[in-house]
Amino acid sequence: MARTAREHARTAPKTPAAAPAPGTEDKTSQARRAADPAALTSPRRARRAAEPKRPREPRSRLGHRPDLRPAFETALAYARAWHAEHSHLAAPRDTQHDGYPLGMWLFSQRNRAKQRARDGLPPSPHLNELTAIDPWWNPPWDLHWQRNYYRTRDHVQAGRPFDPAARIPAPSSVLGSWITRACLQYDQLHPDQQHLLNAISITAETAEQWPPPAPRRSPRSRPYLG
Repeated sequence: MARTAREHARTAPKTPAAAPAPGTEDKTSQARRAADPAALTSPRRARRAAEPKRPREPRSRLGHRPDLRPAFETALAYARAWHAEHSHLAAPRDTQHDGYPLGMWLFSQRNRAKQRARDGLPPSPHLNELTAIDPWWNPPWDLHWQRNYYRTRDHVQAGRPFDPAARIPAPSSVLGSWITRACLQYDQLHPDQQHLLNAISITAETAEQWPPPAPRRSPRSRPYLG
């Protein structure tokens, strides 16, 4: 009888193992991973873990890794060349100087400087090299104002007619419109902006000669003339 039972067990079809309950497999995997984190690590990760950590590249006193310094020197050379030609670094973002994207590079440097200021960090030492080229390369006011200032300065240095008190250039022109706003907003400008304006004969006395525009009267307030 025992022999018959053994033969039956050998010839009977095997019953498949029951599937684990939902959620059990995940819990089991998490438990195995917690017990032995390296057990389920891929060979690539295991190889990385076994390798000694590479030391970080030392940073120079200029705030750059040594391998980034040559690229900065190249950009700085283009910045000097642009300044030699235009006497400023307020280049628009799309400026290409001899094929180099100088405008975009200056834009990124300004963003980096402003981000450090927002984080309460001191200016990056290497950015002082840009300040040495142009003290107003990253002014605390809008760069559009700075570009218009340089256009006005170039106008004056070229010997073209210029007399803010006499409304020359005319307020209807692009340059005259900017001069008008500069005079009307003179008291609200940054002291350094006022200093720059003084260099092109726009002073507090000149600004006083520009009365604020009279408020426009709405049609409803006009008197009835019958």
